[in-house]
Amino acid sequence: MALRLIRWFLIVSVVVFVLVNPAAIYSCGPYMEEAVFVQSTEPQVSQEDFATGKLGIVLPTMRQSYLIVAYRYLSGLPLESKYRQDAMDVWNHKVGSNPDIPENDGTKTWKEARIKISGLQTVSGYDVYSPVSPDQPYQTYLNCSRDAFNTAAATLAARIEKYSADSVAVREWVSAQDQVFKNCDGKAQVVPAVLDSKDSLLRADRNYQIAAAQFYSRKFDDALSSFDAIAKDPASPWAGISSYLAARALVRKSNLSSTDYNKFDVEMMKAAQQRLEQTLADPKLASMHAPAQRLLDYVRFRTEPTKRVAELEKVMLQPDPGPEFLHHFWDYTLLLSRGEHGEDLGDWVQTVYVDWGGVNAAPVQSKEAVQHAVEKWHELHSLPWLVAALQLTPPDDKNASDLLAAANAVPANSMGYLTVRYYALRLMAVTKPDEARKELDATLARPEGELAPGTRNLFNDERKTLLTSLPDFLAHAAEVPSFVGYDNGNFEYGAPISTQLSKRADTAFFNAYSAKVLSRYMPIALLLEAAQSSSVPNPLRRDLARSTWTRAVLIGDLATANKLQPVLEQLDHPLWKTMEPFRSASNDSDKHFTGVFVILNNPGLRPSVRAGVLRSATLGEIDNYRDNWWCGEPAERATEPPLPSFLSPADLSNAKQEREKLTASESAPNYLTSEVLTYATQHPENPLVPQALHLSVRATRYGCANPETTHLSEKAFQLLHQRYPDDEWTKKTKYHF
Repeated sequence: MALRLIRWFLIVSVVVFVLVNPAAIYSCGPYMEEAVFVQSTEPQVSQEDFATGKLGIVLPTMRQSYLIVAYRYLSGLPLESKYRQDAMDVWNHKVGSNPDIPENDGTKTWKEARIKISGLQTVSGYDVYSPVSPDQPYQTYLNCSRDAFNTAAATLAARIEKYSADSVAVREWVSAQDQVFKNCDGKAQVVPAVLDSKDSLLRADRNYQIAAAQFYSRKFDDALSSFDAIAKDPASPWAGISSYLAARALVRKSNLSSTDYNKFDVEMMKAAQQRLEQTLADPKLASMHAPAQRLLDYVRFRTEPTKRVAELEKVMLQPDPGPEFLHHFWDYTLLLSRGEHGEDLGDWVQTVYVDWGGVNAAPVQSKEAVQHAVEKWHELHSLPWLVAALQLTPPDDKNASDLLAAANAVPANSMGYLTVRYYALRLMAVTKPDEARKELDATLARPEGELAPGTRNLFNDERKTLLTSLPDFLAHAAEVPSFVGYDNGNFEYGAPISTQLSKRADTAFFNAYSAKVLSRYMPIALLLEAAQSSSVPNPLRRDLARSTWTRAVLIGDLATANKLQPVLEQLDHPLWKTMEPFRSASNDSDKHFTGVFVILNNPGLRPSVRAGVLRSATLGEIDNYRDNWWCGEPAERATEPPLPSFLSPADLSNAKQEREKLTASESAPNYLTSEVLTYATQHPENPLVPQALHLSVRATRYGCANPETTHLSEKAFQLLHQRYPDDEWTKKTKYHF
C-alpha cells in the first residue's frame, strides 16, 4: 500500500505555485506561475498527438472525453483526420454557439444590410444575451443567434430585389425587424403591429416578425400560437420553418421554467419532442429535417437519457461516426459524466475514471472496480480492459502474474504500449524490483523527444519508488515540466514547456515529491553531500546550496555552513562575496549574526528548496508579492508520502530534530528580527548592527507577518533611532510596520 500511495502522490502532487515578476502579470491578476510536471486531467502529449492515437500514458484522472477517444484507439478504431478537430473542440469546450459573438458575425452582417435603406435610425449594436431571470441578471443565455441576423439580412436582400430599396414596403419591413431585434436583450417587450396590407408576402413576413419578437421577448405561449398559425398557411414562405420554431419555443420555455441550469419542465420538453418527431416524419418538411434532428437530439438528451446514451455509444464505436460526431461526442461525454451507463465503452470509462480531487488528493478505486476490471479482462481479453486491470490490480493480487504476462505480449507498436508498460512496471516495482528498475532506466534513456515531458516524468516518478542511494535519488530528482503557465483558475494562459521555457537555462525543476524529501526528510549532512554533487543541474544545485546554508545558520550548524563556502563560490559568486563577514567572523556568536545579516540582505534565501519554478526576482530583490524569505515550517500532515528506502532511521531521526529547530524559528521576519535585537543588545559596537536593524524593519514589511511582527518591528525601529540617531541606516528607516 505504501508504494501505491507514493505513486499517486507523485502523480497528483504536481502543481507548485511561485509568485511571478509583476511585469509578467495579467491585468486581473496577480496570477501565479506554475510548473505542472504531470497533467492529471489532460494527456501528457499534445491534443493533436492524442487525437491521432499517440496516447502517451492514459491516466484514470484524465477527463472522460479523453478516455473515450483512448478507448477507440485501444480497441483498434482510429479516429479519421476529418473528426480529430471535432474531438479537440470537445476537449476545449468549443461546442455550440460561441459565447462571444465577434462583430463580423451576424450582427455586422445585418447592420451592413440595413444601411442600404435610407431614412432609418442608426443602430449602434445589439445585446444578444438575455438574463435567465430578473433575479439572475448575471446568468444569461444566447437569445438571438447568428442565424437570426443572417436570415434577416438575406430576407432584406430578397425584398429589395422585389420591391426596391427606396420603397415604403421595404422601409417598414426593416423598421419591424429592428423592433424584433430590440427584444434580444430580454428586457424589451416590443412586438410589431399586425400589418393591414393586400400584399400576402408582406403580411406573411410581418406575421413571422411578430412570432419572432414574441419568442425573443419570452412570450412563449403567444409565439407558439403564432408559429403554429404560420405553419398552417401553405402560402407563407415561413410555413416550413415555423413548425420547427414552435418546438423551439417549447424547449426555450421548458429550460427557463427554472433558474437552475439542470432543471426543466419535463412535460413541456416531451411536447417539444413530439412536435419534432412529427416534423421529421413529414416529407414536405424535408428542408427542416437536419435542424429538427439536432434539436430532437438535444431534447432526448433530457427526456430519454438512458436510451440516448446507448444510441450514442454505438455511434462512438463506429469506424466512421458521421457528420454529427462533434455534437454526439459532446452529448455522450455529458451523459456519462451525469451517471448514465453505456455498454462496454461506458462501462470501461466509468470503471477506470477517477475524479481528480486536487493537488493533495490521492485517487481511490473501490474493491468492486478492481474485481470488475479483472473479470472483464478475463471475459474479453481486450486491450482496454487489460489497461484497466493493470491500473487497478494491487501487486499482491492473485491475477497479477497473468496480467504481467498479458502485458508482456503487447507489441511495442501498439498505441497502448506505453500505458501498458507504465502500469505493468507499477506491479513489477513490488514483485520484480530489479527487473522494473532495469526497464525504467532503459525507458528513461530513450533519446530526447521520444517521450513527452509528462510521460517521461511519470516513468521517472515510478523510478523514484526504486531508489537505492542518495546519488540515485539525485539522478532522478529534477524533471522538466510538461506545462508552465499562469494560474487564473484554469490553464488558458499557460503554454507548453517548449514555448514558455525555451529562453531559460533552468528548464528542469524539483517536483513536489523531490522538494519534500530534500526539505523535510534529509538531514543536513546529506543535503551538504547533495549540494556538492554534480548530478543536479546547476540552477537547482545553486538553490540547494543556498537553502542548505540558510538551514545550517538557522539550526546553528556553522560547520556545515562553512563547508558550503566552496560550493557557493562556484555556483553563486556574488552571494559568496557578500559572505566575507561570515567567513572572517572570529567566534560563533559573530558568525551566526553575520549569517542572519546575509539572510536579511537576500529575501530570496530560505531553508528549503523550491518545488517547481524558481523565484522570479533576483536573490537580493524584494518581491512585491511577498515571495520573500520563509513563512515558518508547515505542520506535518497525517498522510505524508512514503520515503526513499535509502534513508536510514538515523537519517530520518536527525532530519526530524532539525525540522523541530526550524519550526522554532517561526517566520523569517520574527526570527531574524529577534536574533538581531538580541545580538545588538550584547554587541552594540558592531558596525553592521545599524544596517541589520534597518533590514529587520524592512523584513517586517515585506515578509510573512503576524501580531508579534508589529511588536518586533517597533522594537527594532526604536533601538535603531535611540542608539544610532545619526547613522545613515537610521535616516533611511522612517517608519516601522
